[in-house]
Amino acid sequence: MFKMGKMSSDFYFTDTHCHLDSFEKRGILPSVLKEAEGERVEKIIACSTKKSDWSLYSNISKNFAGLVEWEIGIHPLDLDSNWREDLEELSDFARKNCPVAVGEIGLDFYRISPDKRAEAAKEQEEAFSVQIRLAKDLNLPVCVHARSAFAECVEILKREKFDFERVVFHCFSGTPKEMAELNSLGGRASFTGIITYKNASEMRESMLVQGLEKAMFETDSPYLSPLRGRENFPKNVRVVAEHAALLFGASLEETAEISSRNAAEFFSI
Repeated sequence: MFKMGKMSSDFYFTDTHCHLDSFEKRGILPSVLKEAEGERVEKIIACSTKKSDWSLYSNISKNFAGLVEWEIGIHPLDLDSNWREDLEELSDFARKNCPVAVGEIGLDFYRISPDKRAEAAKEQEEAFSVQIRLAKDLNLPVCVHARSAFAECVEILKREKFDFERVVFHCFSGTPKEMAELNSLGGRASFTGIITYKNASEMRESMLVQGLEKAMFETDSPYLSPLRGRENFPKNVRVVAEHAALLFGASLEETAEISSRNAAEFFSI
């Protein structure tokens, strides 16, 4: 049971990482966002994966000002032949359209066989480094995608002398030991509905290692639903927070307030 106590009327949830493009293209985004607000989700951060997202999310953030913020970047698995040219436009676009972070950026070696990793990693690492430098220039935090590449991402951030206080590893999939290392450097992680899956004991342990005081929650919608087998939506960040509250032994109100405050401070929203 949650330690509910007397509920404050002003607590709310923040979804620190989601993808809204499919909802927009299907014409259901207004209803998706309305449902989120009905579950006390008052801040939603939409995350770019490619250049074509930039205008889309910039416009959404203007159309739903106060509710939706956005991040600018290119995902490691969305690097095409024009990614270098695209990144030459990032700073100018960002200065005109006010993203709250550079993301999601990073490395993804999950489906790359070890014998091909060196070749594939070279381009991803270059793109990651360039975007870290752009984030420094723009004075923005970074949202890191690190799949089967935690150590490599940390090494590049160190090499680029990026302030780890401004680093979040989204949908953290590392070990509790790696979580402790990230925290010791000043960085943090955010967690998704995966924490509700039976086979995700290591992720839950990692979340507990980090602690509620640094917690942030996300849906990564439309992926990674806490309601397995169903499409995910920003409203489900409440479900993630409910499960986290049980694990932390905290009230839902406290969990919502701390995680939303952390998000507000990290993203300056």
